[in-house]
Amino acid sequence: MNVVELTRKLVSFQSINPPGDESAAISFIGQWLQGIGFDVQVCSFGDRRANLVARFGPQQSPLCLSGHIDVVPLGTAQWQHDPFAGEEIDGRLYGRGSCDMKGGIAAFLVAIENLLRSHKALRNGILIIITGGEETGCTGARALTEQISPPAACLLVIPEPTSNEPVIAHKGVAWLKLVTKGKTAHGSMPDQGINAITKMAHALIALSDTPLPGAHHPVLGHATFNVGMIGGGLNTNSVADLCWANVDIRLTPNCSAQDIQKWIAQTAPDVIIEQVIAQCPSVYTDPHEPNVASVLKKLHDDRLIVHPQGKAIDVAPCAGHNHVEYDPAEDVTSAVYFTDASVLKSWLGDVPTLILGPGDGFMAHKTDEYVEVEKLERSVSIFERIVADRCL
Repeated sequence: MNVVELTRKLVSFQSINPPGDESAAISFIGQWLQGIGFDVQVCSFGDRRANLVARFGPQQSPLCLSGHIDVVPLGTAQWQHDPFAGEEIDGRLYGRGSCDMKGGIAAFLVAIENLLRSHKALRNGILIIITGGEETGCTGARALTEQISPPAACLLVIPEPTSNEPVIAHKGVAWLKLVTKGKTAHGSMPDQGINAITKMAHALIALSDTPLPGAHHPVLGHATFNVGMIGGGLNTNSVADLCWANVDIRLTPNCSAQDIQKWIAQTAPDVIIEQVIAQCPSVYTDPHEPNVASVLKKLHDDRLIVHPQGKAIDVAPCAGHNHVEYDPAEDVTSAVYFTDASVLKSWLGDVPTLILGPGDGFMAHKTDEYVEVEKLERSVSIFERIVADRCL
């Protein structure tokens, strides 16, 4: 299969999460990898939920390629294209997951197959991790870390949608359910009760007006705070004795989940953190780290990557660079979303991490999601270069 055919095949699996149904897609990828010589291990973490770990060649310090096979629900809007057919129209391949991130998985699978046709003996091996459950807080990756011993790796590459632009950082996340408690009373006698909604309102205003902990990070900036959902009360004519709010806090290397808990306790002492819905640390790799820098220089020299200013390297070869002393920091940027790297990076021994894939981040999760065929094909060349640099 070429990359378009393989992307279309992966899109055909309805691996929507929730509820999560990755097993059929995982089985297909496992058989495909076995067919080109990989040792494959499938790890279940629920009914029709599965992760995959596959290995080829020496595993002392392999290149790790990872992607998630689950996709978000279709939404309520009507699709103009069959979300599971992978229709190719005017240079775009449509379907749920085509952009996020089945196209990226297809690209590195095809690149590996192409390379192994002529190179069976590798200096460093290849480690592939395909996860489920990423869209609901990296639940599949977390399950995997509890099921098998952490492998080694020299570099982790995840083809989330970046339009083939190298990403070396993204914020982490703390999704928290906050609760305030009060005392119920008749709505005509509010002085006889304690209003939990009012307490929550004061708490959320205090949290919104108080700077989050942590100094400004040079790449990821400051942590952020957003109230996503709120509810409470018994009925209109009663004093509310309970109120809840779900908040979305984006973390940086200078602001951890533990820092956030202390900040909430100090800023809004009436609030209880009732539930940690999801919690993932931020990700950052210095672009001058040797493994990352080597890959970026090869991709830059081969004019395969897109400069953070949006210029394709093959259109503007210099793109503002000094070719005498190449600085990889000029070719990288950060992402607004979080990825399985939040879990896998530390599990793999704080491995240097690069996020680089063919999808456009602005198409992820949208109705009539698509990936551009030209970027898919370029992504295959990018992954061939990465595998060659780290493994041959």
